[in-house]
Amino acid sequence: MTIAAIKEAFPGYETKIIPDFVEMLTFDALIGHNDRHPYNWGVIVPLRKSSPPRFSPVYDTARALYCTNPEKRIGQMLTNAVQFERYIKDCAPPVGWDSLPGVDFFTLIALIWQDFAVYRSNIERFLDDGALRGSVIILRKEFSQLMSAESCELLEQCLRLRQQRLKEVVRL
Repeated sequence: MTIAAIKEAFPGYETKIIPDFVEMLTFDALIGHNDRHPYNWGVIVPLRKSSPPRFSPVYDTARALYCTNPEKRIGQMLTNAVQFERYIKDCAPPVGWDSLPGVDFFTLIALIWQDFAVYRSNIERFLDDGALRGSVIILRKEFSQLMSAESCELLEQCLRLRQQRLKEVVRL
């Protein structure tokens, strides 16, 4: 339904907008963002028609990666594999698949991979181990002063596991 709405609203531009939408969904799957309702993404339409409409940069990703968990819970997640696994598994996107309500992120990305081969390269961008290593370096360098060592460790483990799950569902 979302793809049909983009095609209807932006005829002729959907070939640029939809791949970016798929990248946003894949990014959200990687970080476990579950608050991507229709007001948390958009298409920029210039007032003057000198530029084409384009997908907005990603914004409002604050509800991801253990954002609301107190430090005590962070420590529990590091030592309790069941809690950690539940967090990885239970995070679901607010968008779904028309014929399959209630899909989780991993199923959603697998369905896109399976049914829309044209977007596979947009998904693959987030499955590269080098990109993840770069993200972990930034996490350690830029954010280690802003959060506990346990929080940094949990975020790193979460990103690694979520990326591995994404690779598994697309069979890479």
